[in-house]
Amino acid sequence: MVLALLAGCASEKPIDPWTRDKDAVLAAIKANQNQNAALGLQIQELTRQILKLQRSDKKQVSQLTAMEASLQGLREKQQQLIRGHKRHPHRATKGARALSAATPSGKHATIEEKLAKVEHDLDATLKRAAVKHEVPITDPEPGAAPPPPPAPKPAAKPVDPAAEKNSYSAAYLSLKSGRFEDASKQFLAHLKKFPRGSLTDQALYWLGESFLAQQRDEDALKALKQLVSDYPRSSKYGIALLRIASVYEKEERKGDAKAAYLQLIQTQPNSNAAERARARLAALK
Repeated sequence: MVLALLAGCASEKPIDPWTRDKDAVLAAIKANQNQNAALGLQIQELTRQILKLQRSDKKQVSQLTAMEASLQGLREKQQQLIRGHKRHPHRATKGARALSAATPSGKHATIEEKLAKVEHDLDATLKRAAVKHEVPITDPEPGAAPPPPPAPKPAAKPVDPAAEKNSYSAAYLSLKSGRFEDASKQFLAHLKKFPRGSLTDQALYWLGESFLAQQRDEDALKALKQLVSDYPRSSKYGIALLRIASVYEKEERKGDAKAAYLQLIQTQPNSNAAERARARLAALK
C-alpha cells in the first residue's frame, strides 16, 4: 500500500507556471493593448481639433494652451502605462514575453510618433497665434506686391526615448558622483538636444541643483524658474519652488521668498512641499 502511494505521488507532474498563469498574462497584455488603443484615439482627436483650430480665423491662445495641458496629461498616462508594463516582466514566460514584445511595442512607437507630430503642430500654431496678436497689421501701399509667404519649417524629428534616457542618465550620474561642473554642462547639452522631451522638467531641476552646488545661484534660479513656468504639473514643481525660495532667503530677498512660498501654497495646497512652505513662511514673519 505504501509503495502504491509513493508511486502515485511520483507520477504526478508539477504544474507548469506558464499553464497556470497563461490566462492572467494574456489578459494583462490585452488590457495593455486596449489602453494603448484608447490613447491613440484620444491623440487622433486632439490632432483633429488642432487642425480645425489652424483653419479657423478665430484661434484663441488660451484654447491651445488647454490642449497642450491635455496632451501633457496623455503623455504622462502613456509613460505610466509603459513603466507599469515593464515593472513586472517576471509574470510572463518566454512565450508571453515574445507576444508582449510583438504587440505593444509597435503601438508605443506609433504613439510616440503621433505625440511628436502633435507637439510640433501645436508649437507652430502657438507661435503663429502669438505673432498674429502682437504684430500690427498695416495695409500695403498701392501697387506694392504682396509679401511672400513664410518658408515652411522643417518637421521636427520624433524624440528617440532611448537616446533621451541615456543622455539624461549620464548627466544625472555625473551629478550624483559630485562632478557638478560636468553635470551642469551635460544637462545643458541634454536640454539643447531634447528641448521638449519627456524628461525635460527633470533635467531642468537637476541642472538647477548642479548650479547650486557650484554656488551659481543666478543660473540655478533661471533653470528652476523655467521649470516652474513651463511645467506646472511636473513632480518637481513643488520642490523647485522651495529651492527658489531658499535661494531668495540666502540672498536676504524676503519679499521674493515669501512670494515663492505663497505660490506653492496656492497651487499645491495639500502637498508635503506646501506644508514646508507654510512653516518657512511663518518663520519669515
